[in-house]
This record gives sequence, C-alpha cells and structure tokens, in this order.
Amino acid sequence: MASFLGVSASGFPLDVALGRTNSQSSTGHRGVDTVQRDPVRIGVYEISGNRPMLCATRRAIYSKTQDVCRVLNSSFAVHYDACLGGSTSKCVDKGMQTDPARAVTTMALPLNSFPASMEEAPSNLIVVGGFAKCSSSHVFRILQSHPNTVTFGKQVGSLAGQEVEFEMAAFAIARTLQIPGKPVISACTGMPLRALKECNRLVGWIRGRYDNSTAAVLVITDIFFLEKKALAHRWTGKVKLLFVVREPADYLWAAYNFWILPGERKGLQNDWTDMTTHTRSPELFHDLVVADGKMPAWQPRSDKVTGLWFNLIQDVKNASATILVLKSEAAKPFIADLP
Repeated sequence: MASFLGVSASGFPLDVALGRTNSQSSTGHRGVDTVQRDPVRIGVYEISGNRPMLCATRRAIYSKTQDVCRVLNSSFAVHYDACLGGSTSKCVDKGMQTDPARAVTTMALPLNSFPASMEEAPSNLIVVGGFAKCSSSHVFRILQSHPNTVTFGKQVGSLAGQEVEFEMAAFAIARTLQIPGKPVISACTGMPLRALKECNRLVGWIRGRYDNSTAAVLVITDIFFLEKKALAHRWTGKVKLLFVVREPADYLWAAYNFWILPGERKGLQNDWTDMTTHTRSPELFHDLVVADGKMPAWQPRSDKVTGLWFNLIQDVKNASATILVLKSEAAKPFIADLP
C-alpha cells in the first residue's frame, strides 16, 4: 500500500496498526481505551466472547433494521446478508464469526440544504465521521500515530452556533499544514475575533506525532459530525468524508455492553459499565431489543443507541457526494485492505 489519505503508509507504526487492544477485539473479557492519555480499564462484559448475543436477538434486530441495511447496500455497497433478509443459519449460540475488514467508495446525490457559499476547501482536509462503538477510537489512534497527519482530540468538532468560525479555522489550519516548516499557530493570524478564538481552540487540541518539516493532512475525527448535519451538508462533495459504519446487531450489542442504562449506578468512567458495578446478559439484551424502546430502563437511551444511528444512515445517503465507508469487524486493521 503506497498511501492512505494522501500520506505515506510507511509512517503508520506497526505496533499501533496491529496492536489493537480496545474492547471491541478483546479476548480477555475486558478492554483498554487506547485513546486516553492514561489508559483505563473498561467494561468487563464488553463484547464477551464467552457470552455472545442470542441468535434470536440478532434476528429480531435484523427484522427492525432491514430498511437501513438496504440503504447501506444500495448507496454504499456495504452488504449485510442476514440483515437484508438472507440466510441466518450461520448464527449459532456457541459463538459468532465476523467478516474481515473492507472499504468501498461510492457516489450519492448531493443535498443542497445549506445554500450559503463557501470558499474552496483545502485538498488536505478529511473528516472521519460515524458513531460511537464503530471503531472510531482505533481509527483515531492510527491516524494520530502518523508524523504527517494532524488530528484534533477525538470528538473535537464544531460548537453549536460557530459552524462558520469552525470552517474558517479548519480551512486555515489545513492550508498552513500544506507548507513545510510553517508554524500551525500562524494559521490564526489576522482572523476576526470569533474565528480567532475558534482557531486557537483547535490548535490547542492538536494531538499526535506531527512533524512540521513536511506537509501534512488535517483529519477531523468527530463521530458527532453527522449528527450536527449543518457542516455535513455544507461540505458535501467539497471535503473528503469517511463514514464509519458497523453491522447493526453488533453495534447495538456493543452499545448495550459499553454504556450504563438509565437508573444504573455510574461506573468508574462516567456512563461506562464496569465489572464491579454492572451486570450484562444476552437474555436481558434480548428483552430490551424485543421491547423496542418501551422498557422504562431502556427508553431514555433508545433514540441515542438505536433510532438516531439508523436515521442518520438514512440521511447521509443524500448528504455526501463522496464517502469512503469503513467496515471493520475483525481485529485486523482496516488499512491493510486499502489500495
């Protein structure tokens, strides 16, 4: 592989690309959040290989998500056979097999709901959007390890009401990164006050091993980028958008195991589950799925964990003119399969 996102693939350290230890591929019953400065232990029940979800639960989820899977299939060429109504005979309760990583590109009709004009976007600006529990942490960790890739903190994006200032700052920073040796902070010089504050905020969030002796690519890794919609529509066809997606049943199972339910005690890390406080089981997960958001303990989070994700997939088929869909369901890193 010669390049990835416009930078040399040789710059990705193998220990980062291959040394994935986060909870989605953990075989030791618990994972490590590899993005935190001081990695912390999280959810002992996270995607437990010993207690996978029931096959009946998978079938129930597929029955509710076929319309979403059709969008993924028709607009993004991401094919989940079982979710599309194909055979589910491969599902056995003693274990689950996952597909290898893959990546595809596609074209979709642009959505012109943001009529305001904008300056031409720099060619070295990329956005990684998607959803929690879809490997965005691993993608971010790989990107920040490259000396010619600049990233802000994970989930650092535009603030409400400051989309224009965010655009000005991000574009200016990206253009500055095109010039070897030029200090990044110089991108903020001469900006109006509101844009200056936003530019300084973003520069302060720069993470990774960036070496400014060469030109670099700016990658915004904000999993909430699509939820904010305004910039997603405004940047249609003008900025490279990477959309991180995951098989619906696996996504919901991950969300259930990772986050606490309303009414449960908080864990060591805000609303993350932990082994000393929370209990998870395939049977309870099945009850929650079948209840379809109507169980009191599930209702407050049902839109965030289920409906919002599915609605955005429906919306994004019209919101982006060029999308690279990353589908990663195996421990092998996705970059290994990219040309």
